[in-house]
Amino acid sequence: MWCCLLVLVCLVTHGFVKYGLAHYTDNLLPEFTGVFFELFVVLLVFNKWQEREESKQKIAKEKRLREFLIFIINEFANFRSMPEGFSFYGLSHTENQTVLNRLKTEFTSAQNTPISFRYSFIQHCQIDIDALTSLLPVAADLSEEHFKAWARIVFYVKKSSMLDITVLKKKKKFDEHIVKLLDYIRRFD
Repeated sequence: MWCCLLVLVCLVTHGFVKYGLAHYTDNLLPEFTGVFFELFVVLLVFNKWQEREESKQKIAKEKRLREFLIFIINEFANFRSMPEGFSFYGLSHTENQTVLNRLKTEFTSAQNTPISFRYSFIQHCQIDIDALTSLLPVAADLSEEHFKAWARIVFYVKKSSMLDITVLKKKKKFDEHIVKLLDYIRRFD
């Protein structure tokens, strides 16, 4: 860096001493302007390319996270509010929000959630908790809001996986955890 600056100063002062101001304005100024303009164009193109690549990487990361949420959402397949072939991808944000709202409403209004669903969901949580936890850094790379929502999703999956629903009090806790989990899945979307 210092060497380049020294050479530049030498060239500029050499031109002043030997040829005067006319040499600088006629020869060096247009040359420096051209070099700086070319450098600016190259940096602009490189910056746009880098932004596009980062955007593609974020889309791929979000898709990966959504695939894990789809596994959780598929546990609700036997509920009436779950349409067949529901995919939780970012392109259908309005549909995702509508389905999750209806699912939450159906779940909260249900008098007795089938015990088979409860056991299946808890077993699924026990299996997936490590994978969901390990994806926290991926969610952090997307945005602060995605990270917050993912951290809460992991929290409620963890809490659900530790429940013993043979106790009546734990069944109510399970229902509360599911409602909160659905809220944070909606927030992630």
